[in-house]
Amino acid sequence: MSLTDSVVDDFAGTAAAPTADGDELRTPLHLQRLEKAVAATHVQLLHPPREGKKLLVLDLDYTLFDCKTLAGSMDDLKRPFLNEFME
Repeated sequence: MSLTDSVVDDFAGTAAAPTADGDELRTPLHLQRLEKAVAATHVQLLHPPREGKKLLVLDLDYTLFDCKTLAGSMDDLKRPFLNEFME
């Protein structure tokens, strides 16, 4: 048996193309779970929205830096393109 015989090609076959309306994502179970999560979520505004201003919210964990890894310096924790993003 060669090495290539033992490798499984997980890209083999054709994937189902998504439909334009996304009905496969809106099953009754998923909709029920979504409604439950929305009902249980409380959003507390810290400041009122400012007219004409846009708001960007970033989840910093793993977005800008890896905050869960122990490292000797910040340079070890920085995610790719952090410096370019901060410019």
